[in-house]
Amino acid sequence: ESGMNPETARATASLIAVGTAAAAGGLAGSGIQGATTAANIDLNNRQLHAKEIDWIKVNAKSFARQQCGCANPNAEQTSEAEQRLAQQALKNVDLLWRGTLTNGDDQAALQFLASAKGTLEYDGKAQKLFTVEGNQLTRPEVFAPEATTSLSFYQRNAQPGITRAPVTGLTQEIKELGGQTWETIKDNPLAVAKGAVDGVVQAGKELVMHPIDTIGGWFQNTGEAIGEGAATVFDKTSATQLNALYGQDVSGVQATLLGARVAVAAVEAVGVGKVAKVGADAAVGGVKFVAENANDAKTGSLSFLDAVRLNKATDDLINAAKSGKDIDRYIDSLADLTTHVNGGDTRVVVGVWKGNSDGFIGEATTNGGAWYQTPDTWYGKIRSELGTTEAARITWQVNQRVLQNQLESDHASRIDFVFGQGESSAMYMNERINPEIFVRVRAMEYRYLLENGPKYGYFWNENVGAFLRIGRPLGG
Repeated sequence: ESGMNPETARATASLIAVGTAAAAGGLAGSGIQGATTAANIDLNNRQLHAKEIDWIKVNAKSFARQQCGCANPNAEQTSEAEQRLAQQALKNVDLLWRGTLTNGDDQAALQFLASAKGTLEYDGKAQKLFTVEGNQLTRPEVFAPEATTSLSFYQRNAQPGITRAPVTGLTQEIKELGGQTWETIKDNPLAVAKGAVDGVVQAGKELVMHPIDTIGGWFQNTGEAIGEGAATVFDKTSATQLNALYGQDVSGVQATLLGARVAVAAVEAVGVGKVAKVGADAAVGGVKFVAENANDAKTGSLSFLDAVRLNKATDDLINAAKSGKDIDRYIDSLADLTTHVNGGDTRVVVGVWKGNSDGFIGEATTNGGAWYQTPDTWYGKIRSELGTTEAARITWQVNQRVLQNQLESDHASRIDFVFGQGESSAMYMNERINPEIFVRVRAMEYRYLLENGPKYGYFWNENVGAFLRIGRPLGG
């Protein structure tokens, strides 16, 4: 019971198949077919609610009696019954569990669970046990914090039934549940997305049109709402919780389900009829919106929500700059969004950039500290709109604001500098030594800190390669 009417459920299922594969990046295959062949998919994702876990524990012995045909099942039979009920319950409500546990349904357990009475509460509404509502589709993090308090239940009953790796199992489930094969989708996910919308037309013609003009506009206008729901894909705490529940790393599959979640949100928000009316281009635009923000989140060490916010602030800054308006408030927003902290901000790390695992970023993420980092495409986006000179000026303003915020924060005891190979502080100060290095951002950062650091008690120490806070206590 998905909580949707049949037409919406069928159309949503089609978009789930597309969104899942699109977010994964696409496999090889032959021609594009209509996505209505995925019409019977009912893909659900959430963890078990505490009431459902309690129901299974209380009723496991009754199920054991039913299966063994005896009045007093032994401990082993009761334990096996509890496992079977738990695993089938998870298959009912969670695609990731369905993809990792033994393939297929346990019909006896399925029927027994269907007899469950009572409800749980989600989002202020009553919901029948072992069922899902539409807004829980493709959301493995729903009830995850609560479920981790019953981690031993998952370890005892669910994890022993794992027989497939998440990606392998998910692939198999998509193949079996959706007529649109994973291989076909992966060859050209955006083209398949177009096919999905074409298929949705027939399923949704009779639905009432929602008063929103375009899917693309809806994605843009409610980007933060989408991001709130999807932020857990990139949130370390949520990832840790889910990995513990599944007993393995499922972060890659979480990201895969992001596209499916947003596809569901679009259908629920604007109606299948509106998707059909708007047509393929807008829907594909929505998928692209998700993909672009997901990529920015990954390369910029951001949650999906913050990636959406950063891109919104960047667009606003570009528009303001084009019209000659003040951009200072956007600089502030971007400085906040591009400041990252790992293990506390009592140390700041700046210097040479060598990707996300080396240079100053690698140093901060490995040994802790605060640092400045932007998505890979961020500078190029500003340059394409405002030109190289203006882009360089604006991005340096953001970088400079990050440094100033750290100086003023009163938190850091030192600002460590990571030099490029063969570089020295003298190169950053004297253009004649190396003109090319002198104009690099890291050299500009060094000179800015050398000039402004002493105002806040930070002085350069050549021996340790850091600006150390001297003569001014933290918080002083």
